[in-house]
Amino acid sequence: MKILFDSDIFNWQSYGGISRLFAHHIYQLRIQGHTPVLSLLHTHNQYYHELFPNTSHQFLSDFHFKGKWHLFRLIHQLNTIYTKYHLYKNDFDVFHPTFYTHYNLTNIKKPSVITIHDMVWEEYPHIRSHMIPSQKHKQRLAEAATHVIAVSETTKQGIAKHYSIPSEKITVIHLGGFHNWNIDLLKKQKWLIYIGNRSAYKNFCLLLSICKRLFYHLPEWKLYCLGGGELTHSEKNYMQEQGLNNHIFQVEVDELQLHDFYQKASVYISTSKLEGFGIPIIESLSAGCRLALTDIPIYREVAQDNAIYYNPDDADDMLNKIIALCTTTCTPKEILDRIQYASNFTWEKMTNKIIEVYKQII
Repeated sequence: MKILFDSDIFNWQSYGGISRLFAHHIYQLRIQGHTPVLSLLHTHNQYYHELFPNTSHQFLSDFHFKGKWHLFRLIHQLNTIYTKYHLYKNDFDVFHPTFYTHYNLTNIKKPSVITIHDMVWEEYPHIRSHMIPSQKHKQRLAEAATHVIAVSETTKQGIAKHYSIPSEKITVIHLGGFHNWNIDLLKKQKWLIYIGNRSAYKNFCLLLSICKRLFYHLPEWKLYCLGGGELTHSEKNYMQEQGLNNHIFQVEVDELQLHDFYQKASVYISTSKLEGFGIPIIESLSAGCRLALTDIPIYREVAQDNAIYYNPDDADDMLNKIIALCTTTCTPKEILDRIQYASNFTWEKMTNKIIEVYKQII
């Protein structure tokens, strides 16, 4: 099969779950003998360059100059024109946009598939100004597509709530993650890790609010916030006032550094109130970490009984659950059981299920 992908998410993300999904999906398609066509002239996306190191789609990455962002915006526009050129040629079997650029799918002569990653745009309209603008086209594209992939049952339920799409047009396909760890349980540190964005519905402020009490009970432990940008002035001021500077650290990481944190950390924490899936859950379990998660439907779906859950609006509940988790001994069998559970979520399995969707609609 020949599958056409646009460049949309690779224009926007250097790192991120959605571009990671598509980079691995394209890689798996090539391994399995299919022909993915990515209409891409340039990208600074790191997953793409790690999986396809011999491509020539990255330039000027080490140079900084006035007007560089405007140049990249022009290149992104050229990427979109390049996609429309491929659509005009009509030399493909399925069109699978990587995000929500506005296409008139009803005019495309071949079947199309849209992947819906979460329903944050719909559930939190007050933060739309901070999100990728093409999110506003999501509903129109989903309703016009031949088929819709939801990354979780929870996301599918959100689609049913907000969109007019029949259930039989939606297929749930879970995502994958990295599994080839070199785990040494004796090298696990007293580290808590938090990954990604900390603002708005991510609810990081709840975790920050309990840290003084948390580290009073766990004085040898540290919290590493990985990615998500530098700590804000308000976060820094709060940490200074509460005497937390020796316990909380923010670190920007590439994939290799993130893997190192996974392997050394003991506990992964998420404070989010809404997600579409949760790749860090799978990778944390696979790396032998324990999980402290908000009690929301998507986390119950993905982690099942492999985590402790706390009320996302109850700081005391969160505090007590994390302290209990960090002061309880975990047996090697429990860790191996979690690793075994996580092994069910692979990029290969995800791609195989997506291929079945492609075959159904051709």
